Amino acid sequence: MKWLLAISIAFTVFSAQAKDNQKDEYPKEANVYGYMPTQDGFELLVESNGCTDKSSFMMVMLESFPVQMHVVRKVADTCEMERHLKKLTYTYKELGLNQDSQFYLINKLQVTSTSQLIQ
Repeated sequence: MKWLLAISIAFTVFSAQAKDNQKDEYPKEANVYGYMPTQDGFELLVESNGCTDKSSFMMVMLESFPVQMHVVRKVADTCEMERHLKKLTYTYKELGLNQDSQFYLINKLQVTSTSQLIQ
C-alpha cells in the first residue's frame, strides 16, 4: 500500500512539473498588448525583456474572409532587462496582404498597468 501511495505521489508531482514545463515551450501564442493600423500596415505592442524583435514572431494566417491573423512567438526572450512593451511594425507587403485586405487579429489583447513602452 505504501508503494502505491509513493507511486501516486510521484506521478502527481511529475504531472504538475510537466504542465509547468509546457508553459515555456515555443512556439506559443504571443501576448499582444496593443494594435494600431498605419497607412502601410500596422503596429503591435508585445512583451520584451530586451531581446525581442520581429524575428521572435511569426504571423499565422488563415485564408478566410476576412483573413484571420494569429501572432505566434517563436522563441523566448531570455534577456534580463525589466519587462516592458515593444512596438513592432509590419507592412502589408511583408505579410503578403494588399493594402485593402480585410483581416482581424485572433490574439486576445492583454491588459497591463506596469509596463513601459519603448520604441
